[in-house]
Amino acid sequence: MKLLFKFFFLFLFISFYGQQAGYVFIENKNQWDENVNFKSELKNGDLYVCKDGLLFDFFDEKKLEKLYKSHYTNSKNQLNKELKKHAYKVNFINSSNSKFYEGSQPTICKYNYFLGKDPLKWCANASGFYHLSYNNLYDSIDLELYSKF
Repeated sequence: MKLLFKFFFLFLFISFYGQQAGYVFIENKNQWDENVNFKSELKNGDLYVCKDGLLFDFFDEKKLEKLYKSHYTNSKNQLNKELKKHAYKVNFINSSNSKFYEGSQPTICKYNYFLGKDPLKWCANASGFYHLSYNNLYDSIDLELYSKF
């Protein structure tokens, strides 16, 4: 009976974790620049889903890991603290002015941003999604962004 109980909880854990796998597109509720509609944290950077395109912002993940580790060791002063980044943007040239964005497959979590002293840039209960649609990006053309199926 104990073994059956363990398998049951293992199944629940795997099922729950499997549901949460995938990148999350978090809606912008004024916590980022007004051109940004959604943001997703990638393994080695961020993806900003903007009104006029997609912005990929990458960093050197090995260097960042060294910086994190050096914070807790005596090698703080010996490490060059410069972090190299690279960004590129995919512009939707001549896209439709009537395009609209919507998220689907919502996460069970809500996201809060209370950074800085400006309450106008704070955000509570921002929704996250596993699927985004740019509807009518071009005439009769939609763009779908999925992080999981």
